[in-house]
Amino acid sequence: KGSASVLLKELNYILAIEKYGTITKAAEHLYISQPALSKYIKTLEETLDTNLLENTGRSIILTDAGKHYAKAARKMMEIYETMSRNLLNSDNMIHGTLRIGTSFTRSPLLLPETLARFRQKYPNVELLLFEENSYNLETQLASGLIDFVIAKGPVTNIYKFTALPLFREEFLLGLPKDHPVKERAVRSGDAAHPWLGLQEVLNECFILLKPGHHTRFMADQFFAQSQFVPAKTIVTANIETALRMAVAGLGIVFVPSFFTIGNACHQSKLDFYSVGAHPLQRTYTEFSIMYRQETHLTKYAKEFIRIMQDYCREFFAGE
Repeated sequence: KGSASVLLKELNYILAIEKYGTITKAAEHLYISQPALSKYIKTLEETLDTNLLENTGRSIILTDAGKHYAKAARKMMEIYETMSRNLLNSDNMIHGTLRIGTSFTRSPLLLPETLARFRQKYPNVELLLFEENSYNLETQLASGLIDFVIAKGPVTNIYKFTALPLFREEFLLGLPKDHPVKERAVRSGDAAHPWLGLQEVLNECFILLKPGHHTRFMADQFFAQSQFVPAKTIVTANIETALRMAVAGLGIVFVPSFFTIGNACHQSKLDFYSVGAHPLQRTYTEFSIMYRQETHLTKYAKEFIRIMQDYCREFFAGE
């Protein structure tokens, strides 16, 4: 870096003297003192072992060696300026690494399209994906192993994260379309889904996710708030499996609204209802993209955030 800076200074000094014709005027243009510029030129001539300038009394002119130096200097400055413009203006010139963490369940719906858009703009940025549960992702984010985490949260308050909102999803209950309970559901205002109380499904089999999943945590919390104990349960580790079990008539299923959007199979076979511990109360979870507060965001990191926020707005636009 130091050598490049010295070289650029040399080029600018000689070109300024050529342009302004005197050491004094060149020094004024360069915002340095006349003695300092004279000393610098003398040192340069001693290094090159040739005279670059000739004093005619009224002005300074370039010697033949000085003219060759100035000609080469102009070419080198043009090359440098072109390179600088390309680096600043062309995203294709940017290299780096982006480490992104999200859950196994949301990764298939959130990442393919957003990463394709990002890669189109920054083809030379390496993408590393981390798919874990929310607790592990936050731990890795705090330790610097990951740059961004897309998750609910933050789950804990022990880390200092900046959280930018992405979307809000509703906690829903999915039932087969021909289920008779639909007649007792309550519609209100412009809500996307009718509301259903748990007392209406007392004897149903609930298809639940295994403990450790946020959807299971929400279900257990909801049961406790409602003082409700399911009569029967089926437990699985996969939300897609749970939905397909409900479609097959094996029971009813709690599901985040994220997994009901754009899924023709589920939408054609299941009806979804808002749920809450109190009448007409609805249950929501906020999702964010998080990074460490002290992190300096690169140009491409900021663009990834923008792309993810735009995609989430599009994804939920038709909800």
